[in-house]
Amino acid sequence: MKIFSLHEPKLDGDEIFNVNKCLKTGWLSPSGNFVKIFQTKLENFTKSNLVLTNSGTSALHLSLILSNVKKNTEVMVPTMSFIATINVVLYLGCHPIFFDCQKNNPNLDIFKVIQFLKKNTFRKNGNTYNKKTKKKISAIILTHVFGNVLEFNNLKIICRKYNIKIIEDAAEALGSKFNNQSHAGTQADFGILSFNINKIITSSGGGAIFIKSKKDFLRAKLLIKQSKFNDIFFHHSEVGYNYGMSNISAAIGFSQLKKIKKILKMKKNIYLNYKKILDSKFTNIKMVEPSRKSNYWLNAILIENNSYQNLKVLISRLINQGIQARPIWYPCHKQKYLKNFQQYKLENADKIYKKIICLPSSYFLSKNNIFRISRVFLNETKTKKS
Repeated sequence: MKIFSLHEPKLDGDEIFNVNKCLKTGWLSPSGNFVKIFQTKLENFTKSNLVLTNSGTSALHLSLILSNVKKNTEVMVPTMSFIATINVVLYLGCHPIFFDCQKNNPNLDIFKVIQFLKKNTFRKNGNTYNKKTKKKISAIILTHVFGNVLEFNNLKIICRKYNIKIIEDAAEALGSKFNNQSHAGTQADFGILSFNINKIITSSGGGAIFIKSKKDFLRAKLLIKQSKFNDIFFHHSEVGYNYGMSNISAAIGFSQLKKIKKILKMKKNIYLNYKKILDSKFTNIKMVEPSRKSNYWLNAILIENNSYQNLKVLISRLINQGIQARPIWYPCHKQKYLKNFQQYKLENADKIYKKIICLPSSYFLSKNNIFRISRVFLNETKTKKS
């Protein structure tokens, strides 16, 4: 039986050639030449300065450190996001405040965030404090879910006034752009990308952090190598981390990035093929519409009037037929170890996770592949409905 993975990479001769080239040099560490090459090519593609890391999670952690987020302050976060978005807040001994998503879209509800800031905070000495906890609010993290860009111009104005840093979690959004043509991750104070195995392109594991100032750039370069500023006599400037991308990972990432335009074109065609087949087949099924400049990373289907148990059964049936469908993440505020943190009007998130299913979206899927996946999905959905 043919297995259709949710999202897998395709590694061809170029990745193998460059990895072998890397191995022959003996430079496998983050100080290797492929790290420099990959960084330069990625900066050219995104038109932004960045530092490569060993994961999107480490890039998120660095973004909070560079934002000067201190222990016992609060960070506003979306509950509909991968758990790493929340964990990095806890790494620093900070407290997350969970915010809702939009009604039929898992991206953050910006209106509710602005409402909270206006009604539930007070300002003192140039900073913003939570009326309920009296804790300082240091930052907010925004996630571009499924690579669909969240426009947040109004929030930028408010956060600048309230002295709150904005961090874009663009882990899934390489190739996605805002309406002004800027790349996802580049419009906030800091932004991050991920090159995990399931992303638009992969470096096997890896990430990047977008940085605007030279001072932050130089500090980030130090932080990812244990803050070591003297390589001979082992002098360190502050607490550092082993967060640099390896030369082998960069060799893979560089090879993948050379195909990015082709990949993005094929991803859009996959979305259009799914849309053509699935639209209007049942009144209770619709695709989660991508943003105007999306990278079309994952094709997500929203099933109205659905229970979580029905979703689990449907996913199990699809997997049994070789289709690795997945739900969206279980909301972060519902995770056992996060339940005691503050939540703000989470009506939509408590419903949407029961209704969204993600279908296989690897960029090399053919029309026939998509037709087969869609046919099985529609048949199983019809079976469950009846």
